[in-house]
Amino acid sequence: MDTCNRYDYLTWLLYARGLLDSGFAAEMRSHSESCNDCQEWLEFSRRMATVLDLSSTAPPESWTDEAAATFQSVHPIPAPSDVFGELVFDSFLHDKEAVRSRSLETRHLVFDLPEFEVDLALEYSGRQLKVMTGHLLSKGAGSGATVQDLSLELRVAARTYSATSNRFGEFLITVDAAMTGEPLELRCALKGGRCAIVLIPC
Repeated sequence: MDTCNRYDYLTWLLYARGLLDSGFAAEMRSHSESCNDCQEWLEFSRRMATVLDLSSTAPPESWTDEAAATFQSVHPIPAPSDVFGELVFDSFLHDKEAVRSRSLETRHLVFDLPEFEVDLALEYSGRQLKVMTGHLLSKGAGSGATVQDLSLELRVAARTYSATSNRFGEFLITVDAAMTGEPLELRCALKGGRCAIVLIPC
């Protein structure tokens, strides 16, 4: 997917979501039929569009059940909107160039939940996710309060990585895993036997 640069990532995503002019979309479709690189971009963007559209619908009930099984002491809140974070910012989708440092590219995402926000930075080298850093910020009693000492799990393909937030609500997870196009899952075990999940399109 790195050879043909005729259309950028955001353009493919707009195409997959049906937001482009029909003439331009037809040109992209025609080009992708004869370009293997762009066929891969198209498939990747279609999976990404599916994940992004989750924010407008309730997540499948099976995901809430799976979250409860992962954290055995958790009793999921009935409303999925209280369990699943809503993506409110993604630097890949907002006219901002990715920040490059050495050979790494950084992507910034923000998720909103009823009680706190999750601010994430993902560092990539090509399609390889290297590091995730994050900050959990509580919306409760006194703005600026952090969410600390929480257990976090990041699922990348079939692997799970764990971390605990520090007293400032910050955490770091070293990953070094290839992205498959499937969304990443970040799960936070909250005090009081609850969990929160954010699905990261990639």
